[in-house]
Amino acid sequence: MDTCRHQNEPRYLGCPRCGAKVAEGTRLCDKCGISIHSPSLLLPKARPWVEPPSANGKTRRRWPTAKESFELFKTVFWEKYAVFRGRSRRAEFWSYWMFRGTFMSGIDRIGVMLADRTNILLLDWAGFVAFLVFLTPDIALSVRRMHDTGKSGWHCLIPIYGLARMMFVRGTVGPNRFGPDPKEEPLAAGDELGQE
Repeated sequence: MDTCRHQNEPRYLGCPRCGAKVAEGTRLCDKCGISIHSPSLLLPKARPWVEPPSANGKTRRRWPTAKESFELFKTVFWEKYAVFRGRSRRAEFWSYWMFRGTFMSGIDRIGVMLADRTNILLLDWAGFVAFLVFLTPDIALSVRRMHDTGKSGWHCLIPIYGLARMMFVRGTVGPNRFGPDPKEEPLAAGDELGQE
């Protein structure tokens, strides 16, 4: 019987409370002492284990959870509605557009379902008003995202270049002329990697 050489190696997960490295069959976390009853209970709650901070002392970040993504969306929409200064990281950009797209798709789906029964003009106006409500934070977030990559907000006006830069280019490391590095700030209030 041919076996994979990695088959017998232990699998590691992150403790759901503190994020410490925990072997799959472990009953207690060595760092915080939380009781882990069984591996099957650990799997849905645990985060993948992440290496400790690198040589430069910075912790590698994970992609935000759904709850953290919604918090980022609320931050962009309510707290930074018309803020054109500063920087925004990619997670903030993608979280905002994910929830904005979901909301606009919902309005569109309601319009399709009610098209035969109601005045279609009213639903068109609802979509137009929603578009206007989202227009200012769309532009502000795009400008802040360009600032994060080290470019002026005017680069948003270059169609393919600006969009690709906002979506995929990693921001400059450390502070730049537009402000401090947003990755050095926690994902949400009091949340660091491996802490809840």
